[in-house]
Amino acid sequence: MAEQTRGLSRRRVLAGAAWAAPVIVIATSVPARAASEPDVVAPPGTLLFNNVTVSNGTNGTVNANLGIQLAWTAGYPEGVTATVFYQTVAVGPEPLTNSYPSSIGSQPIGNAQSVSADLDLTGVPVGTYTVTTTAWATAVDGDGQTYRADATPDVQQFTVTS
Repeated sequence: MAEQTRGLSRRRVLAGAAWAAPVIVIATSVPARAASEPDVVAPPGTLLFNNVTVSNGTNGTVNANLGIQLAWTAGYPEGVTATVFYQTVAVGPEPLTNSYPSSIGSQPIGNAQSVSADLDLTGVPVGTYTVTTTAWATAVDGDGQTYRADATPDVQQFTVTS
């Protein structure tokens, strides 16, 4: 018959820590996320890409030209201007998964208006990439309510030739 020992062994401490770690991570990450996000009024609106054209630039530059249109739902306060944000990321070249992001661009946009933008991705080697363009718009009214609209990402395959 095996002899039983009392007290803490290294095995018991490690087993207890392994079970407690996920609980500690979950308990600490939820309040930080909740505190960082504003109250969003839903349903906020619709943000659409009118067009996204990806083309070769010079010296390893990829250019994304995009058109974005915003339409807020009923109840959006008149006269409040939103800010639209957008970014393009190329991932590749196939089969690798290096990421080449553009900077995040932004500009004001009004209800039922369209804007256009150019984004450049630099240092992109020759190869085939998955190019994803994302956009989102936010606005805050006089009462501090935040409105948000997200565009469905535009995803294209693109080959950089030079």
